[in-house]
Amino acid sequence: MKRTTADLLDEIMNLGFSQDEALEGIDTSIDPLYNDPSDRPMMKEEFLPEDLYINILSGFRAEAQENEFFEEELKGKGVYKEVYLG
Repeated sequence: MKRTTADLLDEIMNLGFSQDEALEGIDTSIDPLYNDPSDRPMMKEEFLPEDLYINILSGFRAEAQENEFFEEELKGKGVYKEVYLG
């Protein structure tokens, strides 16, 4: 099944990333594949090879897990409330 850049964006945002964060990461990975990034099709029309789709998503999943671990560690030390909520 071919998936689009729009599909990838949705999956990444479901991991808790903002649209801007997701687009920045996606563009960083995909733009080098084009001679002129302005030639890229619209996101709903840009079909990605499965391995590229999975690689990009895997990077975001790893970052989401790292962020979750960091937040849990800060909460355990009582720092989270002060830094993020205070």
